[in-house]
Amino acid sequence: MTRPIDKNKRYILLDTNIISSLSNESLGQKIIEVLKEINSLGYGIAVSDVTYFELLNEATIKKEQKMVAVLNGITRFYVKQDILIAAAHLGSFYKEHGLPKDQFDACDKIIASTAVIRNCILYTINGRDYPQPFFKEIDRRMLDYQSKDWPICVPTYFLEPQLEYIGKYHEKRIEPYLLKQPDIKL
Repeated sequence: MTRPIDKNKRYILLDTNIISSLSNESLGQKIIEVLKEINSLGYGIAVSDVTYFELLNEATIKKEQKMVAVLNGITRFYVKQDILIAAAHLGSFYKEHGLPKDQFDACDKIIASTAVIRNCILYTINGRDYPQPFFKEIDRRMLDYQSKDWPICVPTYFLEPQLEYIGKYHEKRIEPYLLKQPDIKL
């Protein structure tokens, strides 16, 4: 069962790569330590609906069962129309800044827009998916672990959406409530 949203907490939104890294036993243990620390500081932990899609897309039955077990213990932010419109806007903002179009996939934009709309801090392994000046790095954790053959160090990033900066671009855009829903008769 997904945890309900606690309106009294600020959330850390986990990028899909954080959840998928839990399947690596050594790296997963380091990530769990970071998540416990986050929880002890009073933050909630959440994922976007699109993370469900990314993790379950083309998964084996075994992997699907494992991912659902992990996801069921985390608060879930649903992808609604406002999130999708904000993701489209972010794509436009990135384009206006001359950022490479093919660097940011739709799922990353949806996760980014969820962080913006919900005012969450993003936790990711790939900070390049959430570019400056739209997101600002506020902390970095270097996760050291031992693979079978050699030591590995994986940087992870805590990124804060720059709401004021994004808002300057957003004020010229359409608001989700202005989109009219067609009447559908069955």
